[in-house]
Amino acid sequence: MVDMSDPSRLGDGRRVSSIPPSVREAWTASVDRYRVLVEAADDAILVADFDSEMVLEANPAACQLLGYAPEQFKELGVRSLYAEGDEDIARVLDEIATRERAWHPNLRPRRRDGTYLWADLRATVFQSGGEKRVLYILRDVSHRVERESELARAYQSLKDAQAKLVHSGKLAAIGQIAGGVAHEVNNPATFILTNLRVMRESVAVLRRSLSRLRRELSGDTGLLPTKQSVVDAILAEGELETLLRDVNEMVDDNLSGIERIASIVKDLRMFSRIERDDVQEVRVNDIVDVACNLAYADIRHRARLIKQLTKLPPVLGEPGKLAQVFTNLLLNAAQAIEEGAANQNEIRVSTYREGARIVVAIEDTGASISEDARARMFEPFSMTKSDHGAGLGLSLCADIVRLHGGTIDVACLPDRGTRFVVRLPAQSGGDSSPPPDEKPSGPNSQSSRRARILVIDDDLAVLRAYRRMLSARHDVVLASGGAEGIAVLEKDDAFDLILCDVMMPQVDGPMVYEALSTRFPDVLKRLVFCSGGAFTSRAKEFLASVENAFLAKPIDPVALEEVIERARARRAAAS
Repeated sequence: MVDMSDPSRLGDGRRVSSIPPSVREAWTASVDRYRVLVEAADDAILVADFDSEMVLEANPAACQLLGYAPEQFKELGVRSLYAEGDEDIARVLDEIATRERAWHPNLRPRRRDGTYLWADLRATVFQSGGEKRVLYILRDVSHRVERESELARAYQSLKDAQAKLVHSGKLAAIGQIAGGVAHEVNNPATFILTNLRVMRESVAVLRRSLSRLRRELSGDTGLLPTKQSVVDAILAEGELETLLRDVNEMVDDNLSGIERIASIVKDLRMFSRIERDDVQEVRVNDIVDVACNLAYADIRHRARLIKQLTKLPPVLGEPGKLAQVFTNLLLNAAQAIEEGAANQNEIRVSTYREGARIVVAIEDTGASISEDARARMFEPFSMTKSDHGAGLGLSLCADIVRLHGGTIDVACLPDRGTRFVVRLPAQSGGDSSPPPDEKPSGPNSQSSRRARILVIDDDLAVLRAYRRMLSARHDVVLASGGAEGIAVLEKDDAFDLILCDVMMPQVDGPMVYEALSTRFPDVLKRLVFCSGGAFTSRAKEFLASVENAFLAKPIDPVALEEVIERARARRAAAS
């Protein structure tokens, strides 16, 4: 090999002038070709001394790449072309020393101006003039590395997006399941609640009748003593007063339990709307209450839940998604607290107004979060606890809040614990108070007239419960399913109100509506829909497309009576 620093010598140290003229000419031509190749190469080429690591020669590409003049290279060692303490070049030089060759991708040589580039390095040891030299070839791969970094970032972004889509798909599935569960629970809850309410009224009637019977018997002096004693013995033997009191307590307890179940299912039904773009005016305190109810099972064993909710204007948003945010933050707060010391810990939820924004703050007395974890908390797959979740919850919360035009922040409390603050833009001119209930119109004399009501439902137990609840004050006709309801109306459509379930097999609520709009369009105004959960897309779209009133099961008897009264008043005014 030619020594670029001294082309007058051969590789074994002999001078070129000592060889025959014909060989010398061939040698000179070889040197010229070699130098042309080196100087024309696009890659940076350096020749350095093996022992001192000092640079002896550099081609024009090396000068252009690293920014040094040829004579400046001869004052540099190979290590000085890299940052001090660079472990990669240290490994390369160790490998050259032991194996006399090396290859290393993505090294970081430093230019004269202090900037860095990316380069692949190949090195090999050769003999020249009896001395060991090292040939270094550096290929600039900065553009490739930059592209690879861009691809890696794009790939990570796709992975994040895919993970969020999968998570959203799971939420949509949960929403679908929640709607189905709500429907299946609310139907039996409807007749259980209704029957228990009727039973409570019946027990009250029995207790009043028994008391009256005792008073009448004790005041009847004409009753034979033997008859009196027999009646007293029968009443005492049956312990009727005690029995009725116990039955009344059991009915009250059962009512409380089923109302609690109905409330939980109602809150769960909020999640059946997660996958929908259901933008509407939202009362934040109501959503916070739902979230507290859903998260309470996790909270109660770890901390006391304290709510401080103030009067607020509404916000424009998607109820299901906001419920997801607050539920996730509450669960995150609960999981930061160890179980077993609920009396010593608390989770505080407060709402208040801050200028044009609504603020929801959730504080806990659990373990604090490190500054590094707080900085990455809202990034996908960043987790504050190793055993909970998939690292997407807080990231999705942040995304949902941003989509609502809001912000979410986290801070450590002075003593212990964490505080999450969600800020959402308030609706201008809104009022936090619910609208007053619409009072039935029409003459007061109508309240004494029995209304005619047709109830259409596929659940016989629900139908019987409606009959027990309403028949004392109204005339009730029952139809088992949509087809039977249409058949009843074909013979008699003189009803003040038609209460029709939405979700029924074969002929459902939308099909009943379609049949009535064709055959009895005047009846449509008297049609009121009800459902334990309209969980199919078709049912949801139908309810959104019609103006008929809708009652959610289990139906509140007061709300039902108000609907009946309005329907009866409209019929009276029309006639």
